[in-house]
Amino acid sequence: MQIVQYLKADRKRAGAIISIACIAAGLVPLVVFTFFPDPAHPYSIAPVTLTSSDGTRIDALVYTPAGAAGDVPGVVVGHGFTGNKRYMQPLSIELAKRGWAVVAIDFRGHGSSGGHVETSHSGTELEDDLAAGLEYLAGLGNVDRLGLVGHSMGGRAALGLAEREYGRINATVSFGMVTTGHNFTRIPNLLMAVGQQDQLFTREGELAFLEAYTGFPDVALNTRYGAFGTGDACKVATARGEHLTEPLNAALLEQMVVWFENAFHGGVRWAVSVTATSHSASLLVALAGTCSLVFVIIVYLSRAMWKGGQARPGRDAPRESSGARLVGLAIVAHAVGAGLLLPMSTLFPDVLPVSMGHQLFAILVGNAIGLLGIYYLLVPRGGARQRMDGLAGAMRGMCKVTPWRSALFGVLAAILSAGAITLVMDWSSTTTVLTAREVGAVLGMAIAFFPFLLVKEFYYRSVQERLAPTSRVMEYFKMVGIGSLVDNVVFVPIMALTWQHSSTSVAFFALSITVIIAFSIIQQLMVTWVYMHSGRNILGSTVFLCIFYAWMIVNFFPFGLNG
Repeated sequence: MQIVQYLKADRKRAGAIISIACIAAGLVPLVVFTFFPDPAHPYSIAPVTLTSSDGTRIDALVYTPAGAAGDVPGVVVGHGFTGNKRYMQPLSIELAKRGWAVVAIDFRGHGSSGGHVETSHSGTELEDDLAAGLEYLAGLGNVDRLGLVGHSMGGRAALGLAEREYGRINATVSFGMVTTGHNFTRIPNLLMAVGQQDQLFTREGELAFLEAYTGFPDVALNTRYGAFGTGDACKVATARGEHLTEPLNAALLEQMVVWFENAFHGGVRWAVSVTATSHSASLLVALAGTCSLVFVIIVYLSRAMWKGGQARPGRDAPRESSGARLVGLAIVAHAVGAGLLLPMSTLFPDVLPVSMGHQLFAILVGNAIGLLGIYYLLVPRGGARQRMDGLAGAMRGMCKVTPWRSALFGVLAAILSAGAITLVMDWSSTTTVLTAREVGAVLGMAIAFFPFLLVKEFYYRSVQERLAPTSRVMEYFKMVGIGSLVDNVVFVPIMALTWQHSSTSVAFFALSITVIIAFSIIQQLMVTWVYMHSGRNILGSTVFLCIFYAWMIVNFFPFGLNG
């Protein structure tokens, strides 16, 4: 009872204590499932730097089984577009637990590797990056059987390299990538693994691959054809899941382990116990606690910077329209922005240094044009001069109180948020520590984003300041819901219409929109909280959003050429 009273006495303190407990509850098992998931078959993890055939630096992680006697199999692991070596760690761990040497690479332009990658993922450069992993294994001197495995883009590269290295590769696994565009007589013991809800691939396409590989007219999924001994084993394994979560899918990971066991050893030597689900669950708990603690620290930081309390400058903004009408008009503005996406993309081919950067920038510019146009034409009343004055005055009104202090608060909140998430994720699930060129890219993108995200923040916070919540908690969740709705109401139907389209190029829209929706929800969760504690000044939330958004893009979109 005293503990409950102690927590109730100070909600911020209670939030900090609960957050730290949540971090510990997730972090301890996460360490175990990352480094010690199978005490009977330990391994070590070490970073190495490889070199692709054209001199590009390729960073990798090597998983070395402890106490292996004699020769062992080796597997090179490649991630998908926007992925990195850490995101493939659940699979790498499962392979290392079987006593195999594993090299998980960052493809060029991804993670901490050098170079750039074409948006089209064309050419043999990615195959050469995987080949650097093969050469590393060959140099160990005790690797006698080789396997390749790749997800999505990495699956395509694995298929191409296996075809090139015919006679050297014992087994290949491509998951999240089903294609018939290869000479399959040169790719022995091939497993295609795919989620049943994968955005890109249909059951018909998967059956077409099986027919092409086996030469049989009547084939079925989840059925093995051929034999490992003769090198013509083939199968399409499916499980519930979509494209982005396939590297974390325990059912698919088990199928891959069993496939390599049969290819390397002629059968499964001991029971397969996949710990990827526990790894992912522990990560989510640790991340939830980390983000919660960041929210609490932001409150303490706000109290320290605004000791006399915070004004509400947004309350002085013009009141010509209700919040509901502004939400409806914002949806129309986003539709205008979506319509401008393709033509606007052609105007910004090199504005961002990442693959698909022209499209990411076009989304911001198109939305800003739509929001400004809607606000200027439909929100204020009166003559043209009054409308212009009203728009400028409204924006000034939401920036005028403690502007420099709010901007500094936004910078500190962005650094705190990115740094805390990095501490949990970089060693466990995805490469998030910035390299020197990534720091420069974040700064440059943040500056480029500022005018367009300022317009967005002005409009969204105009909506927020018209809410009539019963509490700050209700205000927060109501605005997060409204922001997420407005951000995605146009994209969701497009995603639904293109999901598993017969054309993979069209289906790629569904996959891209899935990422955009996830990004937008994360942004709304973070930036709404920052705005409420940054002096109610849109400069603070805009600066935060510019830095945080640029950081997310650099972490998930590879350095690339739009090709």
